[in-house]
Amino acid sequence: MKGQVIWLGQAGFVIEGDDARVGVDLFLRSDPRLRPPFCHPDALGFLDATFVTHEHHDHMDRFTLTALTDRLRAMDVVVPCPIAEEAKALGIPRVRPAEVGLPMRYGDIEATPVRARHAAHMAEGYHFGEPDGRFLGYVFRVGTAAVYHSGDTIMYPELADTLRGLGVTVMLLPINGRSYAREKAGLVGNLTPEEAVDLAAEAGAAVLIPMHYETYPNNLGDVGQAAEMAYRRGVTLVVPRYGQRVPLDWNAV
Repeated sequence: MKGQVIWLGQAGFVIEGDDARVGVDLFLRSDPRLRPPFCHPDALGFLDATFVTHEHHDHMDRFTLTALTDRLRAMDVVVPCPIAEEAKALGIPRVRPAEVGLPMRYGDIEATPVRARHAAHMAEGYHFGEPDGRFLGYVFRVGTAAVYHSGDTIMYPELADTLRGLGVTVMLLPINGRSYAREKAGLVGNLTPEEAVDLAAEAGAAVLIPMHYETYPNNLGDVGQAAEMAYRRGVTLVVPRYGQRVPLDWNAV
């Protein structure tokens, strides 16, 4: 088993096993950003499913999902259960609701939803969703590897232990952080670079791949700070270019 993960920008990834291929938070709409999308959705090839972590436009992108479902009629779009109707309203034909702790499988890829702590609007404050499970991350098990895509989240007390219990080996984490000025402007924040490294270290992951730091000028993160923190904590930081395949079998390294 030689799984791979491919970063497509912002929080968008493709995860490949031997006989299955899934996307997560694919955001390939062309809009004003610092880097253009890696490709058009039509260039992605086959996907068994694409997973959505929450309803923000750079995670549940109507353009990308419509383009994919128009071409891939059998592809599921997996979304948190509380936003399933919202996803259907986008015209998505095959919506599969996800609930915390209930695994689902596509070929040799098993996905387990995990709570994320976030907010749809900053006025709400950070929470787990109303109802619970509105914001999710996913742990994708591919052979001996377990890849955690956090979606948008901040730290919460049980998170590291939950991920350690699921045997996470590779983490895909946002590093754009949060600040008073950005939150005042309505921008809901995420893990800081230091918090992302701390989470990877505390959960016992072998590798951290940073995300969500390079797309919009008002919502950046410091990948250099993440590298410095990772060195101090003994975490392997991998910073791929768009479209680069990163192997998941880090247990053998």
